[in-house]
Amino acid sequence: MSDEALYIHIPYCRSKCGYCDFCSSPDLSTVDSYVAELIRRVKAYKTDKVVKSVYFGGGTPTYIGAERLCEILRAVKENHALSDDCEVTAEANPGTVGLRGLETMRKAGFNRLSAGIQTANEKELKALGRVSHTVKDGETLVKNARNAGFENISLDLMYGIPGQTPGSLDESLDFVISLMPEHISAYALRLEENTPLYKQNPVLPDDDTVADMYAQINKKLKANGYERYEISNFAKPGYESRHNLRYWQGGDYTGIGVSAASLIANVRYCQRLRLSQTSDTVKART
Repeated sequence: MSDEALYIHIPYCRSKCGYCDFCSSPDLSTVDSYVAELIRRVKAYKTDKVVKSVYFGGGTPTYIGAERLCEILRAVKENHALSDDCEVTAEANPGTVGLRGLETMRKAGFNRLSAGIQTANEKELKALGRVSHTVKDGETLVKNARNAGFENISLDLMYGIPGQTPGSLDESLDFVISLMPEHISAYALRLEENTPLYKQNPVLPDDDTVADMYAQINKKLKANGYERYEISNFAKPGYESRHNLRYWQGGDYTGIGVSAASLIANVRYCQRLRLSQTSDTVKART
């Protein structure tokens, strides 16, 4: 029997970061209808494949509340064959979930948390338009996740941020490493057209500096036991993200929810979903 992964898109976020062009909104007025539609689609999707990983992305999944996430996961588990060691990840931003919510998620079967820390510099957070949390909030989220029983935590870090220097990046690396995550994702800032940050036309570190920052990240993380297994992903041995590897290696995955993409037998699909209309699917061979 073949296997696959499931991606669940949660298009809600407390606020829109200045660089974000993902499908997300802070308006929760449609969330209950959206969750009901997601669950309907989870039940309607039939496959005999074993699910090796389930990834809740967004947006910020934890913004809609732990109970709703657990309701969706319960539908996944009731309607699909999950492997005994299935990796179940939820993305989270600091300040969107507390200890009790994390305990609820862990008990329901979430076993991996991916948290958006981005930087340990408050000025850099502000430059990115991440106004909904502080550096301290990130530390608290990781502490609560540990107390809730999460043994697999990934933290996001950004470089090439307006005003960022090799020195401030080093401080952010030290901060993230001090939180002892099993996995670290390090992404270069990319300005997408029509985002608020793009329209501000900020002064960014030049290409040579950004390249040096990438080398700096590689060197520091390797020295602290993190091996690079993708361009932007680093992990302690045995903690490479199965979901990331499936994307990287071209394995089958199915996306459920607005804007979610799928890759099945080397054909890529993208869902367009409107709660008030029948959705359609666009496909393209890759």
